[in-house]
Amino acid sequence: MWKLVRGVRVLLRIAHAEPLAAHLDHTSTRQDLDHQLHLKSDVEIAELVKDRVQTVYHPTSTCRMAPREEGGVVDAKLRVYGIRGLRVCDASIFPSIISGHTVRIMSISLHVKYS
Repeated sequence: MWKLVRGVRVLLRIAHAEPLAAHLDHTSTRQDLDHQLHLKSDVEIAELVKDRVQTVYHPTSTCRMAPREEGGVVDAKLRVYGIRGLRVCDASIFPSIISGHTVRIMSISLHVKYS
């Protein structure tokens, strides 16, 4: 949390420094624009971060492909253990979360599998 608060503080310093400051209206009083944020305490900024921060990652690995005894949900043929006729074919089958963009990985995987 405190890394995020420090990040907000850095962004505020940038917003109040030239040449950017000249292009921003620091006199606005609109609540949603937080022009007085630089006057808030770290605790208040932490609360703002809690209220507003959202993840932008693409969740993966919720139906992990692995042997059932290792906590897997689907087998190598994408069949869901214990549910006949059901298969899963999306990023949820990744054994672990990747650092790349999931759409690209799925495209490559499907291309290799079905080419």
